[in-house]
Amino acid sequence: MRGFLIVLLLALLVIVTIYTGFFSQKESLPQQIINTSNRVDNMLLETDFKHIIQATEAYFLDFGKYPESLEDMIPVYLRTEKECLDPWATKYQILTENQTEVFIISAGKDKIFKTSDDLRRRIQ
Repeated sequence: MRGFLIVLLLALLVIVTIYTGFFSQKESLPQQIINTSNRVDNMLLETDFKHIIQATEAYFLDFGKYPESLEDMIPVYLRTEKECLDPWATKYQILTENQTEVFIISAGKDKIFKTSDDLRRRIQ
């Protein structure tokens, strides 16, 4: 009987240790899922930026100027309009500043341009 009681107490100790270790993480499970989702969105965004920049540079080599919009590059440099959408399903924009700098801009998670969460990458 004593042996059974010791095994039962050890099993209980193991279960409590696992339970407290699992639930004492710094982030809750929903927060971990949100963070993972954000990382995936950022990875997709960076991939999109690289692809669009390459397409835009190819357009520049052919025409000697940058396109006014990404739609100008469909279907030759970008296959479909879907390639013009950021991870939050908002169209990327091309912005030229001072006639010398060209940027690709994502409206970000809020889907509104000219807010603090906008993301941009310089083409030239």
